[in-house]
Amino acid sequence: MLERDDYNDLIDYEAIDKFRKRSLVDRVKIVGTNQNDDIYFQSVEAKNNDYNKVADIVAYYMKEVGSKVGIDYKPFNYYGSSSATKVIVAMGSVCETIKEYIDNVDNSVGLIEVHLYRPFSCKHLLNVLPSSVKNIAVLDRTKEHGSIGEPLYLDIVSALKDKSINIVGGRYGLSSKNTTPSDIAAIYNMLDNPINNFTVGIIDDVTHLSLDKIDTVTHDTKDILIYGYGSDGMVSASKSLIKLIGNNTDKYVQGYFQYDSKKSGGVTVSHLRVSDDIIRKTYYVDNPSLLVISKDNYLRDFNLVKDIKENGICIINTIKDEEELNSYMASSIKDLFIKRN
Repeated sequence: MLERDDYNDLIDYEAIDKFRKRSLVDRVKIVGTNQNDDIYFQSVEAKNNDYNKVADIVAYYMKEVGSKVGIDYKPFNYYGSSSATKVIVAMGSVCETIKEYIDNVDNSVGLIEVHLYRPFSCKHLLNVLPSSVKNIAVLDRTKEHGSIGEPLYLDIVSALKDKSINIVGGRYGLSSKNTTPSDIAAIYNMLDNPINNFTVGIIDDVTHLSLDKIDTVTHDTKDILIYGYGSDGMVSASKSLIKLIGNNTDKYVQGYFQYDSKKSGGVTVSHLRVSDDIIRKTYYVDNPSLLVISKDNYLRDFNLVKDIKENGICIINTIKDEEELNSYMASSIKDLFIKRN
């Protein structure tokens, strides 16, 4: 985390003061409230020079800030094989999941991570695009109904129109829908025979645009899954748990807290991870070694234990004694506990 003194030398305080003095607060004035067509169009186009400078200015400050924190930070960053033939273009948290997948495969694949979307800079994109790329999948986290493609996809198609590269677009993560390394594996696999307008993370049995997940192995972490009841304090307890571990050990920690639409009184799920290495898992815990269930009726209402790890631990909060709980749990749950030890 940078302190103010670390970046003071990058800030032009005179320019900031000049900008503030242009505000209308206490300086009310009216200038040119109306323009005819002979002026307006030309004045709009005259702004081009300013916008054309923005990408280079942003790139400069990204480099300066990056040098202070030890990060290579650009409008577009490339990650993966220098001879990649298949590349995903994406922005946001899914990039960490893609990087995790790349780290665990020995294939010619890569990722272009978008950090500056507007104004879009073709020059900075081409600076990081490997010359070996044959197929690109562009991921958008939005659905533009009626369009021929989503925004980032259309920009990449326009930017690379002169390149002999197959470009397809797809959607992921709407409303925070889970996107896993298995989904990323499916995208790279699809690029062997590119399919446009695909989706990942769902099973689309209506328009049949979804890709089937492909099982993949990722770096192991200590995963904890805690099911609570909205307003019972389990989310706060989970946050305290990872703070204690993160502040008092050399471990890396991660927490993501999921709520259903009812909030208070609904189901809460705390996804916690602990690791000796940097954690890039921007998706739900799906194979916990520690499973906590705060209401015993969840055992009947939901299938919570199916993914518990071999030799895992399950803690159930209940007022039932052993015999009552044993008769309350379905046989399938008891069989799974025995099978997983």
